Amino acid sequence: MALKRKLHEWQRAGLLDASTVERIEAYEESRSRPYALYVIGGIGALAVGLGIISMIAANWADIPRGVKLAVDLAVVAWLARYVFLADRAGKAWAREVALIILQLLVLASVGLIGQTYHLGGKAWQALLAWALMTTPMMLVLGRSHVTAVALLTALNAGALTTLGEWLDRAHLGRFTEELIIACTAGVLPLLHLRLAWASRLREQRPALSQVMEAAGFMVVLCASGAMQHAWYERTSAGDDTVNAVRVSLVAVAGMVALVWVGAARRFEDDAQRLCWRVLLVYAVAAGYLPFLVEHPRLGLLSAVSFLGYLAVIAWYAYRRRQVWLFNLATAVMALRLLGIFIELFGGLLLTGFGLVLGGAAILGMARLWMNQTRQWRATMRTPGGAP
Repeated sequence: MALKRKLHEWQRAGLLDASTVERIEAYEESRSRPYALYVIGGIGALAVGLGIISMIAANWADIPRGVKLAVDLAVVAWLARYVFLADRAGKAWAREVALIILQLLVLASVGLIGQTYHLGGKAWQALLAWALMTTPMMLVLGRSHVTAVALLTALNAGALTTLGEWLDRAHLGRFTEELIIACTAGVLPLLHLRLAWASRLREQRPALSQVMEAAGFMVVLCASGAMQHAWYERTSAGDDTVNAVRVSLVAVAGMVALVWVGAARRFEDDAQRLCWRVLLVYAVAAGYLPFLVEHPRLGLLSAVSFLGYLAVIAWYAYRRRQVWLFNLATAVMALRLLGIFIELFGGLLLTGFGLVLGGAAILGMARLWMNQTRQWRATMRTPGGAP
C-alpha cells in the first residue's frame, strides 16, 4: 500500500504517467499475487450486495415506490463516488470490492425500475442493459482478477442471453439455429484468447488479459475433451446437429488461424510458441473429428482419443512448466484409465476376484505414475529443466 501511495504521488507530481504507474502496479501485484485477499473481498462484496437485495425484498410490499427509487439512487451514487475516491487515494482493495458491489446494485436497480413501472421486460433485456451500463466503469477502474471475472461474466451473460432470445424470435429453422449455436460455441473462447493477446490490453489491463486468456484456454480444452465423447454416439449425414457442427468448422478454422498468428506476439520463445500451436491444432482436430466422419458407437476409440489428448496437454504443461496443469492432466488420465478398465472388464469387476485384480492394477499404475511424475515435477521446477 505504501508503494502505491508513492506511485500516485509521483504521478500527481508529473514524474510518472498513468500507463507507467499501472504497469508497475501490475508487476508488483503479479509478484505478490494476493489472491486470497481479493477472493475474500469478492465473496464479501457478493454477500453484501445480495444481503441488501434480500433485505429490500423482505419488506418490498411495505416500501413506497418513491422511497425505493430514491434509496436505490442514493446508494448507487454514494458507491460510485466512493469508487472514485478510493481510486484517487490509491486504495486498490477497497476500490475493487466497491466496484463489485456497485455492479451488483446496478443489476438490482434494473430489476427495481422494471418492476416499479411494470415494464414487463425479460431476463435478456436486464442482463444486456446491465452489461452495457457497467462495462465502462469495470473496464476503466477495475484492475484485479476478481473484477475482470465480474466484467467477463456480465458481458458474456448479456451477449449469450440476447443471442438466445433472438434465435427464439427469428424462427430460422433448426439447421440454421444449430449452426449459429455451434459457431458461437466454437468461436467465442478462441475470440477471448485472441483479444487477451492484444498488446494494448496486456499493457494497460494485464489482469483482464490474464483472465480472458485463462477462460478461453480452459473452455477450449474442456470443450474439445467433451466433444470427443461423440464417438460414443452414432452419427449420420442426415443429422442437423452433426451437419451444423461440420459447417461451423469453417468459422472455427478461421479463428484458429487468427489465434495461430497471435501466438507470435504472446510467446517470444520459439519452443513455447510451437507447443502452444500443436496443442491448439490437436484440440480442434480431436474435438471435431467425431463429427466429420460417419461412424457407429465407438467407445474404445473415444477413450483412446481422449487419453491421447490428455497426453498432449501434459506434454504442453511440461514444456511450459505449468505444474498445476500437468498434475490435472495426469489425474484425469488416471481416472480415464480406470473408466476404460471398468468398461472392458465390467463383468469381472462384479466378482471379488475382479475387484482385487482391478484394485491391484490401479495401485500398481498409481505407484509407477507417482514416481515418474515426481521426477518430472522436480525437473520442471528447476531453472535448468525443460525448455
